[in-house]
Amino acid sequence: MNTEEILLATQLNYPEVLSIIEVPTYVYSSTIYQTIAGAIKELVNNGGVLSENLLISHLETKGKLKDVNESVITYLFGLDCDRANYKIYAEQVILDFQKRLLLSKLSEAKEALKNGNNVSETISNLENLLSKLSNVSVTQDTELLSSFVSVGIKELENKINNPGITGLHLGIEDLDLVTNGIIPSHLWVIGGRPGMGKTQLLCNIALKTENPVLVFELEMNKQAIFERFLGIETGIDTLLISRGFIDKPMGDKIKDAIEVFKQKKIILDTNASATIEYIENVTREMVRKHGVKIVLIDYLQLMTERDEGQTHELGRITRRLKILAKSLNIGIILLSQLNRGVETRDDKRPMLSDLRQSGNIEEDADLIIFLYRDAYYNKEAKNDILELIIAKNRHGKSGIYPLKYEESCGRISNFDKKGYKFDD
Repeated sequence: MNTEEILLATQLNYPEVLSIIEVPTYVYSSTIYQTIAGAIKELVNNGGVLSENLLISHLETKGKLKDVNESVITYLFGLDCDRANYKIYAEQVILDFQKRLLLSKLSEAKEALKNGNNVSETISNLENLLSKLSNVSVTQDTELLSSFVSVGIKELENKINNPGITGLHLGIEDLDLVTNGIIPSHLWVIGGRPGMGKTQLLCNIALKTENPVLVFELEMNKQAIFERFLGIETGIDTLLISRGFIDKPMGDKIKDAIEVFKQKKIILDTNASATIEYIENVTREMVRKHGVKIVLIDYLQLMTERDEGQTHELGRITRRLKILAKSLNIGIILLSQLNRGVETRDDKRPMLSDLRQSGNIEEDADLIIFLYRDAYYNKEAKNDILELIIAKNRHGKSGIYPLKYEESCGRISNFDKKGYKFDD
């Protein structure tokens, strides 16, 4: 069973998807699938109800049944498929087509150059090909309001019947309450100076959410992440874990934690050289294979060269991450460094202008959170408070909200706000 078969099976079992996204017939790798895809379109466009017998009869009438084995149609109708993942299937089929065609044309260009063809002409032909390939897309966001009304009403009815947090739960109740969870298609940016707990928050979300999660960790290796996970789950000081000072009670806690980890859908990628293109490709594959709903990335500035003139490149990355989140209907949380200028102020709570190369980042993010721990600068302050500074919230309130921060083990949880005052 390949992606093209799943895509066709989805069209056969849920023909209404063709009104949402139309996949060109020529992108399929075989003439059999191209013929079936064309017949499906003809029947749906003519208002026909799709069934196995009707499709076979239609192909026979068109004189095309001889090109398609009836058993293939029976096989496709019987495949398990998920309507909700149709766009993902369609996008993968498009990408596979683009890859096949590009490899073929590159091979032709190589032979043409060997045979003495004009270099400029060959380059021009490749440029034309790339332009055509980029125009083959599954994106179809233009829709009459009248066509969307029924879908919108159903979504609203679902919210009325199930009031509360509508986004994907992140597993930290107070974080979910103030943000409404992360809505699929949204991009969050979480910024903070070193030592504020950015990576710890990312690890806590990865462990505590019930959603399948993909973690891109560009700075640490898998062992370091594993030890942080152990600290969060067991409450054991991570310094003791990293140095192997584990007694019998601690060992028992670690055994219990391992059993918990085995039930989690957490995918780790520690490629330190990851580019935005790499992250896009891996994310698409993990969404397709494992149903990933949330992607966590640590951190933005490691995805490009360390250069103060990289504003445009960082903006390009955040724009593509926003498009990726929307196209795959997933939530993406991106960590970011802050400018050193924060350290020069008396009040070291970050502001939007402290984001490194902040212009495009601010535009693309649906939510921007800064992390601040007063105890890092003020030894008299309470050590167990992590402030969430919601500096931008496209769909809700901004403000400052506390979380409980256990520095020794890295655990982040709800804060007992009784007797504590925060300025909104």
